[in-house]
Amino acid sequence: MNSHRRLATESDNWPLTWSDDDNQYAVWGDGGGFGSDGLEGRVEFGVARVSGDHDNYEGFNRFGGINAECPGGIRGKGHGAPISIGGVLYVWFTPSASTMGFDTFILFRSRDKGCTWTLLDTAFTREQDSVAFGSFVQFGKDNGLARDAYVYTVAVAVTDRLQLNIVQRPGKIMMLRVPRLAIEDRGAYEFYAGLDSTGQPKWSTNQADKVPIYEDALGVGPYPQMSFVPGLQRLVYTNQHGDGFVSSTGISGYRSLLTMAEGPQPWGPWTVFYKDVFVPQIDRSVFQWNFAPKWFRNGGRDFTLTFSGVRTNDSWNTIDGTFTVEQ
Repeated sequence: MNSHRRLATESDNWPLTWSDDDNQYAVWGDGGGFGSDGLEGRVEFGVARVSGDHDNYEGFNRFGGINAECPGGIRGKGHGAPISIGGVLYVWFTPSASTMGFDTFILFRSRDKGCTWTLLDTAFTREQDSVAFGSFVQFGKDNGLARDAYVYTVAVAVTDRLQLNIVQRPGKIMMLRVPRLAIEDRGAYEFYAGLDSTGQPKWSTNQADKVPIYEDALGVGPYPQMSFVPGLQRLVYTNQHGDGFVSSTGISGYRSLLTMAEGPQPWGPWTVFYKDVFVPQIDRSVFQWNFAPKWFRNGGRDFTLTFSGVRTNDSWNTIDGTFTVEQ
């Protein structure tokens, strides 16, 4: 608890990527970003640059927000982690901060570290592809620890889109991949389609062939995140879990129920190593957790999580932790 730090009142989400300039870049929504009281500089979609180490960092509003380096103004939201490839930033963007966010996620590109953004003709829809809220899998600085020539995205299968805060039940997480050099080509994307008889992954351009990489009958949150942990050489998945019903606090879904799972590949197989309330001393209203890819340390055993939610957790939050590694 001593490491918990809270900034950027009323600005939520905050998934991160690590770019080639050694800064991390985060997207937030519905707030004014770092230094704001929640009203000043308020935008639907903002981008921040985060500089420094896990215990000595600063946040700067790059696109939108109070005292921004570059003016914002894009309507919509980025729930999933962006990615940096060759210094170019990409993010999956939803054109609405409301439940319309379930309907599609669209690729945006920035060649100037988030100062300006270009909408690309690369999109996935709930109606045609049965997925929502894409998030790029993180592989270190500027995607430099990628194991192959592909970029991976996790997304949730939608079962209930009446509210953004409903845990999807039964819970299914899907995966897409695309060759790194073809990231802007919608036709080059493939869905994970299970394993063949030799245990190798199958991929298909037909969404009807897709199968989940992770399932939880009790439900998963709509904002899955995944990061590669250098040193440990494992992928770690984070997301909500729960039954999706309204809790005694009146907050549907947002009850700080965290799942962490680890696996050898982006498609698993997954071993759940934590499934419980996240830090009971913190207000139980968290809905999104993301590993800061720059801040893995001590051979991957130590990490920093960013998280956000509602009420007091509608903000930028960081907290440090340690993986216990079995010998």
